[in-house]
Amino acid sequence: MKKGIFVIEIGTEELPYKQLKVISNELYINFIRELDEFSFIYKKINNYYSSRRISLKIYNLKFKKNINKTYLLNNLKIFNKYIVKINQNNYNINVKNNSNQLIKYKKYIKKILAILVNKILHKMQKKTYMRWGNTNNRFLRPVHSLLIMLDKKIINIDIFGIKSSRSTFGHRFMGKQNIILKHADEYPEILFNKGKVIVKNKKRKEKIKNMIVNKINKINGKIKSENKLINEIASLTEWPIVLIGSFKKKYLHIPKEILIYVMRNLYKFIPIYNNNNILVPYFIFIINIEIKKYKKIIKEHEIVLCNRFKDIEFLINQDYKNSLEFYYLSLNNILFHEKLGTMLEKTKRIKNISLKIAKIINVDITNIKRAAMLSKCDLLTRMVFEFPDMQGIIGMYHALKDNENKNIALSLKEQYYPSLFVKKIPSNHISLLLAIADKIDNLVGMIGINIYPKGGNDPFGLRRSAISIIKIILHNKLLIDVKKIIEENKLLFNHNLFNLNVTNDVFNFLLKRMINLYNKEGHNKNYINAIFYKNDKFFIDIDKKISVISYFYKSNILNKLILTSKRIFKFLLKSNEKINKKINKKNLQNEYEILLVNNLYISKKKIEKLLQKKDYKSIIIELSSLNYIVENYLKNTMINDPIKIIRINRLTILKKLLKLFSCICDLSLLNIK
Repeated sequence: MKKGIFVIEIGTEELPYKQLKVISNELYINFIRELDEFSFIYKKINNYYSSRRISLKIYNLKFKKNINKTYLLNNLKIFNKYIVKINQNNYNINVKNNSNQLIKYKKYIKKILAILVNKILHKMQKKTYMRWGNTNNRFLRPVHSLLIMLDKKIINIDIFGIKSSRSTFGHRFMGKQNIILKHADEYPEILFNKGKVIVKNKKRKEKIKNMIVNKINKINGKIKSENKLINEIASLTEWPIVLIGSFKKKYLHIPKEILIYVMRNLYKFIPIYNNNNILVPYFIFIINIEIKKYKKIIKEHEIVLCNRFKDIEFLINQDYKNSLEFYYLSLNNILFHEKLGTMLEKTKRIKNISLKIAKIINVDITNIKRAAMLSKCDLLTRMVFEFPDMQGIIGMYHALKDNENKNIALSLKEQYYPSLFVKKIPSNHISLLLAIADKIDNLVGMIGINIYPKGGNDPFGLRRSAISIIKIILHNKLLIDVKKIIEENKLLFNHNLFNLNVTNDVFNFLLKRMINLYNKEGHNKNYINAIFYKNDKFFIDIDKKISVISYFYKSNILNKLILTSKRIFKFLLKSNEKINKKINKKNLQNEYEILLVNNLYISKKKIEKLLQKKDYKSIIIELSSLNYIVENYLKNTMINDPIKIIRINRLTILKKLLKLFSCICDLSLLNIK
């Protein structure tokens, strides 16, 4: 057997899959830190997790070298300080005073590892975790076993009211329940052979994927990317078995989004498609037990799914007895927010804002009124009551059944794009107008009553609404004065808002989200801040400027402009004198000054035309041409001339130059690269 093999396994009740990988990584990272702090070395660490356990296996664990008394004592002082804190006196380690004698790690490694494990597991007992029994122990779920071994020996600790041992447990129904390890190196193979547990998550996923391929090949089907669902199922199982079931073809007339939602989200089934990406009446499901005959269990899953589809069919037929418009006035019975009125009032605000934006971007308003009116009507259907996540989709199919315009129907679905789960941007003007109006109304309403996201808490999805607005505007290159729209939306609340600064607050909230987006895309914070300093009112202008400055960033052209801007800014900063509004040509003293002023006026006219076209790239090139003349001027002219009228005139020239140089962003704020 190999030496220096360390294993720890924490056996628990079923762990929540969303936190399973997180807590496994936490154990892994804590071990790396602690082992490094106390000079352990190792070949590698493998971390494992399944629905009922998290574990680590460390290979070739040892101290970096033999250590002398002083080195050991320094480390043990830290250990013993922690021991006193957790009241574990039996772990105290004493080193005899043998001057410079080298002390081998073997004498102390078991006790040191016991302290390390104890320290790590105490650190992982968070206040938000569960308590069980009569103790104050906390963990993600109640702990039932603790396997901790170094080679053939148990590392003795007592935590969670459990003493560590050399035993683990297998699959709940198929495996041996008390598996004894003679050596740590038997882990995890012993669990596979005797316990019917695949403890490595990656292997469980591979097994699931391979079995799925084998099943769907038999019916010439395929699945779409289901990595998220497969990850979830792999975390919920320890011995996954893939099976295939079917449902009646007649249920395929139900909107496919609803069928897929029910299979994926409610039952963790995987939908199957044909080669044309059309849904077929088959599904994949995974169980956590191996048996001889699967017919009964397949039949039971089919019955459960078909019964749910039958209920859905009934609900849809009941909803279709009335048109979508029928529900409009009843929106007055649904509260948007207790301080902000009803959904009917919100719908009217959405209509008004949509029409205002439509006029700005020259879009035909014929269908917008109708789309806004129907936008929230599906909230009163039985289907949305049963499946709230399907709002919009249900509205679209209901509108199509009512023979509404196809773009109107599609807008009822796409008004919620982009969302947490759907990254698409609305595909037509009606959709994007509804989406922008709806999300701006959410922001103005909530921030207007001083509801802001705090930390990771954002119950009304305000950050997501802000990011969606930005993405829609930038993707469609919409020249919208967002601040003006916010102000008009504020007036529609009829004095229900008590935040008097709501317009600026909402606009600044959007700008912060925009800055975060550019940071995530890898843009430099330096030029992002310089561009946002200009306070542009059009998001599309900001985006174009970001692209241009990003293109020239680190180039010699931009660096020279930055350097010149900083020099000019310093001259102006040092002067306390009142500067003229206009340059006095009579006070120009030398050829460099005359040349600069003439070219300044020429460049200014060119740049004004380029600004109208939003041609920021050509502006940088034009400024670069002017900059050569500016550099010669600064090199050959004394700005702080002793004669006041000449000095003031030169400072006026510099002020005009700085204003022109700052037409895209404040270049004096940028760093030279």
